[in-house]
Amino acid sequence: AIAACADCHTPGALLGKPEMDKLYSGGSVGLQIPELGTFFPPNLTPDNDTGLGKWSEDDIVKAIRTGMRPNGSQIAPVMPVAWYAKLSDEDAHAIAAYLKSLAPISNKVLGPFGPNETPTGPYQPTVFPPQPAASPAPAQ
Repeated sequence: AIAACADCHTPGALLGKPEMDKLYSGGSVGLQIPELGTFFPPNLTPDNDTGLGKWSEDDIVKAIRTGMRPNGSQIAPVMPVAWYAKLSDEDAHAIAAYLKSLAPISNKVLGPFGPNETPTGPYQPTVFPPQPAASPAPAQ
């Protein structure tokens, strides 16, 4: 709860109606980042096919802290790795042990979708406001 993992990784949570019987089994709402794509939060339960079942606790700690999966690929940039990188060894390993202790839930999430692909599920776009025009340099 303190790390707020369920906020994104539980179906319905981003809609204000978390499905608590599917806690941590993957988000049902994607997060869209301009020019990068739309990413649906993955299943964090130890399901072997759709979750973290084949990951070790050390794999999970590395992913939390560095944003790198065991295969060397990058986790979606919406994951707040910069914040989680500051976790103590004890706290990072406690999160990993907790996730490995959950009952496996089979839930394959949608995506990811590239920047030119249309997501097939609900998503929240990230909108950047227009940048103000640069002011001319003052005359000398």
